Amino acid sequence: MDVTHTFTKSGNYTVGLTVENAARNSTVTKPGYIVVTDPNAPVANFNSNVIEVMLPDSIVL
Repeated sequence: MDVTHTFTKSGNYTVGLTVENAARNSTVTKPGYIVVTDPNAPVANFNSNVIEVMLPDSIVL
């Protein structure tokens, strides 16, 4: 049997496999075994020489 699943959200997912026959069954669970990331996630790319801002001040990047 071939089983497929499509994950629609980023996150860590637990995988479980159950095998059984007429005599017995066995289950294995792997918590957090699959890690799904968003390949289109935005990445910030900027520089600033300001290292500290006090409220209510602001900076423009």
